[in-house]
Amino acid sequence: MKVQTGDFSIQIEDRTGVLLSVKNQNREFLSGEKLAALTVSLLREDGEQERISSHEAEAVESVREGNTLTVRYTGIGHRAFDAEIRLWLEEGDGLLHRTMSFDNRTEMPVEWVDFGTMPIPLDLRYNGGDSVIYTSFTEGGLIENITLREKYMGTKYCDLSYTYRGMGGLYPRTGHMQFMAYYSEAGGIYFATHDEAYHLKLLEVRPTEEGLCLEHRVMPGGVLGKWEMGYDVVIGGFYGDWYDAADIYRSWFEKSALRPMPLRENKSLPAWMDDSPVIIIYPIRGGKDTGDMTPNCYYPFEEGVKYINAISEKLDCRVMALMMHWEGTAPWAPPFVWPPYGGEEGFKKAVRMLHEKGNLAGVYCSGIGWTTESWLVPEYNTDKAYEEYGIENCICRSPKEELLETSTLDGIRKAYSLCPAHDAVSDIVAQEIEKIAESGCDYCQFFDQNWGGNAKFCYSGNHGHPATPGKWLTEAMLGMQEKGNARIRALGSEMLLGTESAAAESFIGQLPFNDLRFIKWYYYGTPVPAYSYITHEYTNNFAGNFCGAAHSLDILGNPSNLAFTIGYAFAAGNMLSVVLGKNGQIHWAWCVDEDEVGVPKNQEELWQYVANLNAWRRGIGKKFLRFGRMEKPEKLGGIGTYKLVRKDGTYAEFTELLHTKWSCDGEKAQFVVNFHDTEKSFYAEKDIWLYDEPNGTAHAVKAKDIISIKPFSAVMLTD
Repeated sequence: MKVQTGDFSIQIEDRTGVLLSVKNQNREFLSGEKLAALTVSLLREDGEQERISSHEAEAVESVREGNTLTVRYTGIGHRAFDAEIRLWLEEGDGLLHRTMSFDNRTEMPVEWVDFGTMPIPLDLRYNGGDSVIYTSFTEGGLIENITLREKYMGTKYCDLSYTYRGMGGLYPRTGHMQFMAYYSEAGGIYFATHDEAYHLKLLEVRPTEEGLCLEHRVMPGGVLGKWEMGYDVVIGGFYGDWYDAADIYRSWFEKSALRPMPLRENKSLPAWMDDSPVIIIYPIRGGKDTGDMTPNCYYPFEEGVKYINAISEKLDCRVMALMMHWEGTAPWAPPFVWPPYGGEEGFKKAVRMLHEKGNLAGVYCSGIGWTTESWLVPEYNTDKAYEEYGIENCICRSPKEELLETSTLDGIRKAYSLCPAHDAVSDIVAQEIEKIAESGCDYCQFFDQNWGGNAKFCYSGNHGHPATPGKWLTEAMLGMQEKGNARIRALGSEMLLGTESAAAESFIGQLPFNDLRFIKWYYYGTPVPAYSYITHEYTNNFAGNFCGAAHSLDILGNPSNLAFTIGYAFAAGNMLSVVLGKNGQIHWAWCVDEDEVGVPKNQEELWQYVANLNAWRRGIGKKFLRFGRMEKPEKLGGIGTYKLVRKDGTYAEFTELLHTKWSCDGEKAQFVVNFHDTEKSFYAEKDIWLYDEPNGTAHAVKAKDIISIKPFSAVMLTD
């Protein structure tokens, strides 16, 4: 079957349902590798996987009706397993839609189904070609060198299994959205799932024997018997870059049940969000995640408040003190955090002191693991609570019903992952959240380390959930978050809950303010603000603690990296954040060893830079950066490139000036950020109005006229 949509044509083998060709007038996008239309992982009684594919079906029957092809597979893998796939061209959107159902009459539950996966050549920019792959890992980014991604254990492709590491496109978790793109100047392919019901799935790039593939694997949740996928895998052609692919996804997303309440309509959010406070992040003990945990200059808590209030005056805005290592138990030792280190009284006093000056208090926690041993606080012990709560029955189990320490962090803790479907787990989480809310805190990143808001896999047959991961996992986490928020509201508190790496689409309603953590892309790719492009009208996040920079970047080799990161966050529409080193100084990032590399030398310039950018969020740029919709930016001229150098000598390349475009109330504005310590210039391709001060007035600038931007500042352009 061959279908045509615009100048893109798609050819499918009638007999098997395998994609044979996806091309436009310029190029063929497929590698020619014939991957199976359907691959299934079944779990045997001993917990081992058994994989079967449509290539092994005893019989295949296909029926074509117009632009619809139905393919039925009988006896897949020579087992009592049948499946049906249906493919059709949707006239309304011009995309090829594919869906699937199966009948599993074996005695083995289905762990996952690989369906709709698309083989592409290995022709990325730094692998001998000119193509780029966009994926929605964390906020979204570009893969231009698959060799670099596959080089490191933490970032390389990871098969779906109990010990899945999570540095990829698991949705809804670290895969925040459900689309990918593969493109070059000759055109591109949009690859997505249009699923309104948050099924657990992997959207990922996987190396194959002959190249790469854009992969889709869904986890049905241990199905025995009949199952229908209930959503479509879609592909379609486009011209342009990731913005143009995102436009296709946004068009679907805004009509779907996933669309959250717009910020302007959301009356449940606290008023302080409108003030765009700068988030000031610091530890109470030690200076990084591992090593010495001696109380520092920010302890007692009241001492930290003195620094915070002084910073508020320096920046001329409200700030939030977001504290780490504040727990009275042990740093990063979930699930128990209360009481604070040194006792409740000092902590609550500090919160009151912050509020008296109009500032805010927040805390980092570390999710829903169960810590058995802290290497930072040797006396930490939860043996009594382990028995009291029956934790052995709450721990995530492997397919072999093993208890594995999948929440262990080297140098920090030994821990198990807890299953969110168990009532005892949600009770513990709710009680800890309630205690923090009672203290007067404004923000609690309780689900840090639950990337995107979801939990680790559980295969237990004794927790009341299906035997393999599936949609139930997302539903359980949503229930836990709803329970925590209900406890907060019952107290009359407006405290917000958050997670690491921002909330995947499904969790935005419960986790409306988060540590975006786009820095994870620095390891192997180039971040792009796709998350803001899709969701900024519904959620504002903050720039985070920059964790990951210490391990991925050459910190001193390109000392402008911090100013770049702050500028990138601003341009992406995020509230700004700063990590403190010793004595209230701006530090490079969390976990950078201050004794080894020191702090940035241009302290006063950096503080002024943060103040300059935040003034736009609170001044004439407010409606765009707080409530606006991101648009594809207008082209600007005279701008060079900037290389963010990694530790291994490779680099991610950006424009020398960062710029993003926004719309709100029928108006449009483009912000241009100079993150350098020298003046930079550019020109617009058309006549524009220029605002060079956040509370100033506009003056007209002709097309091609040179516009200068002062160091560490921004300007706003309007039509």
